[in-house]
Amino acid sequence: MSIWKYQYFVDVIDLKSFTKAGKKNFVSQTAISQQISQLEKSIGGKLVNRGNGEVTPTQLGKLVYRRAAEMIRLDEQMLREIEEMKDAAVLRVGIDSSVNKSFWGMIQSILDDHYKEEDFRFSRLDYTTGSMMLDKNDLDIYVGYGLHTRSRGLNIGEILLCRNRLGVFTGDNWLRGEEKSIDFEDLRGHPVYASAAYPCSTQILDSACMPGFAREVKMTGNLETLALKVEMNNGYTFADSRYFSFCTGRMYLVNGLMEMCSLRLYYRTDCAEKEGLLRDFMEKVKEVQRL
Repeated sequence: MSIWKYQYFVDVIDLKSFTKAGKKNFVSQTAISQQISQLEKSIGGKLVNRGNGEVTPTQLGKLVYRRAAEMIRLDEQMLREIEEMKDAAVLRVGIDSSVNKSFWGMIQSILDDHYKEEDFRFSRLDYTTGSMMLDKNDLDIYVGYGLHTRSRGLNIGEILLCRNRLGVFTGDNWLRGEEKSIDFEDLRGHPVYASAAYPCSTQILDSACMPGFAREVKMTGNLETLALKVEMNNGYTFADSRYFSFCTGRMYLVNGLMEMCSLRLYYRTDCAEKEGLLRDFMEKVKEVQRL
């Protein structure tokens, strides 16, 4: 017999209402009544009293209610344990939401050539969320430009994937033909934006190589807000010139600015049941980065 009949019965008793039980389960009151009637027929006795506008269990109903509630709890526990067993074999990977399709394409090529996609679960996360999830063991791997200082646990290791030259991301109004680089003087008069959610945007604002006119940084919220502010106000932000994700705007290198940003892979060191898959995946990501 379907466990749903027992679920409907338990909900009717808990809520003391066929109507409320129907709403909870997104079915009509009539459907609930039919399921309870079928349950009564299969058991061979009345389970519910409906007199005087009240819904109460009969003596037989109390027995069935108690056992039905136990079955439902066991079913839910079984489903949770099944999902946990499935998750135990899945490598959970978070990638910084600032990273563009070029990097994702390399990840996809690794999966296509060496693994089954069902062995991995990928998420796009900002570095605060990625740091927190890695620290709480909700991720096995996080790829990004840093970890939040409060989320660096003892069970987290790291490897350097690549170091890319820092550039400036600007709005479309800065279009300068096919030029790929600009001078520091070209930044003068344009507002500079940064976000705590994107470490590359803040890493050199206090550097000695920065001219004084660029120090009036305007802090924004998430990455989307950062890009929007840059676009709307004809401004700029510092970004990974190789992997920064944007749909509009331009990326320029700045003549004389040789600052590098580091993309790193952070990983849990205590996931023994996935250690082989984790190590193999990490090595393949590093190998692709060297090409």
